[in-house]
Parts: sequence; C-alpha cells; structure tokens
Amino acid sequence: MARKNNDTKPATKRQCRNENEKRRRDLSTQLITNLKDILFIENTSDTNEENTKLDKASVLRQTVTFLEKHQQSKTYNYILKYQLKNNLDIKNKTQLVLPNLQNSSSSSLSSSNSILEFSWKPPCDITSIDEWLQLAIESMHCFFLVIKFDLTLHKIVYVSKNIHSYFGYSQDELINHSLFDFILPSNHDQLLAYLLNNHQVLQTCDISWKRAVDNDYEQCTLTGAYRTINENEQYFMSIVKINTLDRMLKMNADYPVEEFVTYLNTQGKFVYIDSKARQILGYDPFDLIGRTYFDFVHPDDLAVIVRAYKLWKENGNEKSEPYRFLTKDDQWILLQTSSQAHINTWTGKVESYICTTYIIEWY
Repeated sequence: MARKNNDTKPATKRQCRNENEKRRRDLSTQLITNLKDILFIENTSDTNEENTKLDKASVLRQTVTFLEKHQQSKTYNYILKYQLKNNLDIKNKTQLVLPNLQNSSSSSLSSSNSILEFSWKPPCDITSIDEWLQLAIESMHCFFLVIKFDLTLHKIVYVSKNIHSYFGYSQDELINHSLFDFILPSNHDQLLAYLLNNHQVLQTCDISWKRAVDNDYEQCTLTGAYRTINENEQYFMSIVKINTLDRMLKMNADYPVEEFVTYLNTQGKFVYIDSKARQILGYDPFDLIGRTYFDFVHPDDLAVIVRAYKLWKENGNEKSEPYRFLTKDDQWILLQTSSQAHINTWTGKVESYICTTYIIEWY
C-alpha cells in the first residue's frame, strides 16, 4: 500500500509539470499572437499547412525590426531638435527651437517635433513629452501656430487648443482660414512683409490679434521660421506670445471659472493641469507637475482625499467630499473633485485619473 502511494506521487508531479508547461506555452502563444495583431504581421508561408501555424520566430524578428526603426526615428527626431537652437531663455526652463512638421493636417502636438528644448522635464513615467510641451506652452502664455506658405492666403493649418483661453476661438474656427482674417488691418502690410521674407531662422514680428467675443485686439509677438516639407511645401512654424496677459486676466475675471481639470497618476501626482487652473489656483503647470495632490490639501482634510482615492481605485469614478486646497497666494479654497479612471486598453490597468474639480467656497 505504501509502495503504491509512492508510485502515484511522481505521476502527480509529472502531471503538474505538464500542466504548468502547457499553461506557459499557451501564454507564450497568446502573447506572440497579440504582437502579431498589434503590428499587423501577415503569414508569409505559401503552404496551407504552415499557414495554420503561428510562426513565432518571424513575429519576434519583425517585432525587433519595428522597435529598431522606432528607436531610430526617435533618435532622429531628437537630433533635429538640436539643429537650430536659439538663446531665447523662457523661465530658465525652456529654449525655443524650430520644429519639423511631420504631418501638416494633424490636430495634435505629436505631429511635429517639440519646438521647446527643455533644460529640465519630469520623468517619462509622470508625463509624456507631448503633454509637457503643451503645459510649457500654456505656462508661457503662448500658443503654437503653423501656417502654410501662400502668396495670398497664408492659411492656418494648425493652432494649439489653448488659444481658446486667450481669444475665445476653437481650433475649428481658425484652421483652414487665412491668418490675416484675425489680425488688425493696420498690421497686414507689416505681417505680409514678415512672411514673404521666407526666413529660415527665428525672427519676430509684433501683431495685434482679434478676440472672438468683443472684437477687441490683443498685442502679441510672433516668433518663428519656415520649414520645407515634402521637398516643395513650405510651412511657417511659430509660437505666439500674448503681451497683454494682465489686461486679459482682468477682463476674464468678469466671467469667473467655476471648475478646472487635472490628471493624476496612480501615485496621486499631477501629470496635467488645464489653463483654467491658473486662474483659480494661481499655479503654473511647472509648480504642480510631479508633485502629489496631498501636498496642497489642508492637513485636517487629508483623510477626505485618502477616502476619495480609495473609491476611485475601487469604482473607477466617484466624487469626493469637500476639502480645502492651498492656492499660490496662501489662501484656502473649498473644492470638490469628481474623478474618472483612464484605463490602458492593452493592459486593462488604470493609468491615470481624470479629475474635474469644482469651486465650493473661497475663504
């Protein structure tokens, strides 16, 4: 009887090993299949028998090729950023450089190389270069503008969305329209001469840009240069800086903002702050990115945020209780935050929390 039990133990161990090995093979096959689907890899075999099987070696080989090309492209983009530098120092954190437009019809900043060279930026696990670029532009009170060269029209092909906070225009109201439609008529001759100069290095031009609401104008400085895309298409790439920001903030105070949006990562650190937050809290994005939300909450209200954070993790979306938040001028403001989890479609895990915060009371 004892010998029979001893004989069954090795058989049970072999069965467990076989099952574990099968699970490992199945998982490996599933991962290879996922790679094949993500990279749209097609079977290259001619025989039907081979086509029914997954060629793992080919999938891995093509994956390596794809990653190498991606890394080369990324390296090339970084090299381009260093080709034309300017000594214009903005807030001791960025330098203005010329971008290379990859796709003139794109509606996001990722369509071009970064126009900002950073002496410091948060780690990549906190925020991406595109998000950091957008925050840098907003904190400098600028917007990104791309114009297609034309002797008569000078059509806007891209403008960053934060222009809405300055002039009240949406991107759709500007894209595919002539730049001159929004510039003070008395500035047209000066601007036309500036654009027809076809300069390849950074130059500036002072203009007045029309507001959408009251048809008033704001003084701006246009800084940019031309780049040739697809050998014969020329695009003027620039940053427009608002010179009358203080007056605009005073005018916008007549229409107070009641809410703002922030993104927090899973550690509770700021990864994005919209332009409305500056009007309410007084902080620039540079002040908040990489710091935890808890750093600014009243010590007596930390338990409120901890409870809310647990609910966000468990339910994906939830509203916090009211809590006090410290503004840049050392005042407490009573806020309430509603959060929605942003889930990675590939991993199924939460990447960040999209938080909409409402003002309840000023102290």
